[in-house]
Amino acid sequence: METQQQTYYQKNRDKMLAYAKKYNKEHPEQHKKAMRKYVNSHTDKIVEYNKEYKKKQYHSSEYKKIQQLLKTYHSLFMNGKREIFSENVGFSSKQYKAYIEDLLPEGYDWSNYKKKWRIGHKNNDLDVTSEKTIQEFFNYKNVKIEFFNK
Repeated sequence: METQQQTYYQKNRDKMLAYAKKYNKEHPEQHKKAMRKYVNSHTDKIVEYNKEYKKKQYHSSEYKKIQQLLKTYHSLFMNGKREIFSENVGFSSKQYKAYIEDLLPEGYDWSNYKKKWRIGHKNNDLDVTSEKTIQEFFNYKNVKIEFFNK
């Protein structure tokens, strides 16, 4: 019986996926609820998958490795290891923090960082394989604030 079901799924995979995609788009609340339930009951599986995915990405090419390392710079800054980040920013950590605060509109501050806003880069397409472009990427002149639509 199971092989019959697998065969049916394999034969109709595209059709079934298209239906699921359409259903999820038409019923966003039910989809959201089902996804929450799945995530809550499969946390270990999801964590393991994400870990393996990131590992593959990290080792797939030198460029992706550098990009992933660069993504951690802001989190290093936010977690108190500011000297590593500040070398490439062009500001001391206190100056950088003040600069970011000046960019924020009223109602936004560090207490709602990652909930309502995050730090992004104006030019994400820089080739980050050299020291010069790494510094250009993280320089305060390339910083922008990105807001979440929640």
